[in-house]
Amino acid sequence: MPSRAGFLSCGKNPAASSCISIVTCSGTYRFSGLILSLLSAGVGVAASVLLLKRLQRGSAEEPFLHHLGGKDLFVGLLLWMICIPMILEALPSLAALGDNKAHPKIVLKNSLAGLSAWAWLAYRSKILWPIHSDSSQPWRWGIHCALASLPGFLGLSMLGTSLAELTGGNSTQEVVTGFGELSWSLRLPTLVLVVLVVPVIEEVLFRGWLWGFLTSRAGFGSWRALLFTTLVFTLMHEPSAWPPLLFLGGILGWVRWQSGQLRYAILFHTLYNAVGCMLPLIFT
Repeated sequence: MPSRAGFLSCGKNPAASSCISIVTCSGTYRFSGLILSLLSAGVGVAASVLLLKRLQRGSAEEPFLHHLGGKDLFVGLLLWMICIPMILEALPSLAALGDNKAHPKIVLKNSLAGLSAWAWLAYRSKILWPIHSDSSQPWRWGIHCALASLPGFLGLSMLGTSLAELTGGNSTQEVVTGFGELSWSLRLPTLVLVVLVVPVIEEVLFRGWLWGFLTSRAGFGSWRALLFTTLVFTLMHEPSAWPPLLFLGGILGWVRWQSGQLRYAILFHTLYNAVGCMLPLIFT
């Protein structure tokens, strides 16, 4: 066991002093990076809000005619998150895939679970597509909204990276990380599902059925529906990606509210997923 003198001599040891200095500098660097990321996120979000305000068209909300109850939504949630995934995971072909969330079979499994919830809600409400209003907004309006939101996404992504460095976690969604690890033969089916199928399912469920159910409640209103659907959308994903996904959910809800249509939110979501899948390929 080292003596007290041995411990005291460490302070005079150049190697020990060097290690302490490195640890101190590393902690200072991470703290400075976090402060810079917070400032970048604040500036980015503020810039995006100002740009989106210029694209504001006024609420296009219309009454949502349906006969859904809270129990119907709860059953849909069980089908989506628990029942169908458990049934599909019992298949031998899925059990041997490992933990790569970007594998096309796993993405297909999650998509089928979402489609089961969609089918249940459509059956209960007798409505296949939960939006009835038409919109005169051109498609380029949705693209302009996506471009206006870029500063906020970049700032919040920096914040997520800094938080991950402090906690030792990963700021990237598992499906994005896994996509870069797939072979080229598996990337195409995953890309089709993530870019063209998943956005439609998620927007129909979150900004379609859930939004319509909430706004049909007396006194709930679109603002509360925006906040609630954004929170639920964010919590349904892994915590490592919450900062940018919280912003994404808010923008998608705002786009749906301003246009009264799902197609612009789907377009926005599609662009976001496409960029997310392409980044690992560009930087590897």
